[in-house]
Amino acid sequence: MTAEVLSCVAQPSAGVTARACLLPRQEMEAAAATLAFDAKNYHAWAHRQALVAAWDLWDEELAFTEAVLADDVRNNSAWNQRFFILTRGGPQQPAQADAGLADGTEPPPSPPVVIDAELSYVAAALHRAPDNASAWAYLRGLLTSPAGTDVSLQVDKVPDLCFKALQRLPSCTPAMDLLSEMYRARAAAALQHDDVATASLAMQHAETLHAALQVADPLRHPYWKFTNETLTLNTGKHEQDQVY
Repeated sequence: MTAEVLSCVAQPSAGVTARACLLPRQEMEAAAATLAFDAKNYHAWAHRQALVAAWDLWDEELAFTEAVLADDVRNNSAWNQRFFILTRGGPQQPAQADAGLADGTEPPPSPPVVIDAELSYVAAALHRAPDNASAWAYLRGLLTSPAGTDVSLQVDKVPDLCFKALQRLPSCTPAMDLLSEMYRARAAAALQHDDVATASLAMQHAETLHAALQVADPLRHPYWKFTNETLTLNTGKHEQDQVY
């Protein structure tokens, strides 16, 4: 069955019979049956990725990931599949993304409206499990996309999401880690404009979070201690501590 599907993809001009048109659906159902038995089966997820990209099934697969995550919000494979959909196809631009994949170029990024909707989706997932490492990794992925670098996300929406997670789980290390990174980025941006006061305040917040991380995550205490000691942005406080 799989060979016939791949043949249809490789030779679309040869004509696709009515039976062959049903094969992608059958293959998707077969992969879904595998995932019902083993929801983190990498081979089944990879097979669905190939079918989705070849047969323009982006919207359907997005709904499928929602169903899987509703059952297990910590399923990292489902989060990875969702990221694949939004960065390789997306619910609003499948045709464009398909063309990008075909000619070897990168597909167009997800528009800001999609990123904004996904932030709400992540927020709901983190409400269920604030320390869900998979959801936090997905969020970080969104923030690395062109639309995810929007200032309003970095300044307002994402920090608010982190603070809400910390309200529910004060020891939520992913939230503290992401907040610390954002404060460091804010400090670096302030220093570029010679705003030492803002930079110093942001660094204080980052250092406070790193100190809290050493307590909340004792297993990685040496790592958090090391990263806290390396928070050296060229402020007077850090420069005078350097040994030449």
